[in-house]
Amino acid sequence: MNISFSLLIYYLLEIIHSLLLIIPILFYFGLIKNNTLFKLIFLIILIIPIHWTFFNNKCALTLLSNNLNKELNNKSFLEKYFDKIFDYFSKNINIPKGQLYRNYITAFLMLDVILMWDLIFRKNKCIRFPN
Repeated sequence: MNISFSLLIYYLLEIIHSLLLIIPILFYFGLIKNNTLFKLIFLIILIIPIHWTFFNNKCALTLLSNNLNKELNNKSFLEKYFDKIFDYFSKNINIPKGQLYRNYITAFLMLDVILMWDLIFRKNKCIRFPN
């Protein structure tokens, strides 16, 4: 079995991409309790919408992984793994697939930020109201 180094890095990037979607939820429910990792993930989640403007509405991880795996060129992370689901919803609620992708990404990022913000301020009792 001969796996090239670029293919190995490609799969590692895909795993990182997947984990970025669910790690904030794992933090919120207490399954991960590492402060340094929490700070890093929170910063990454906040940077995600900003970095898209620099890469022409594309994710840097997707561009990097597509460059490493030429077979799936020009497909986003969601298109690679969730295309059939988005096809179904696109046809049934009559929203173009590109707009549906953007709506999903925005909603998921908002959920991640809200969960992490709540974890910082409510669960850790960082907010002190005057008596």
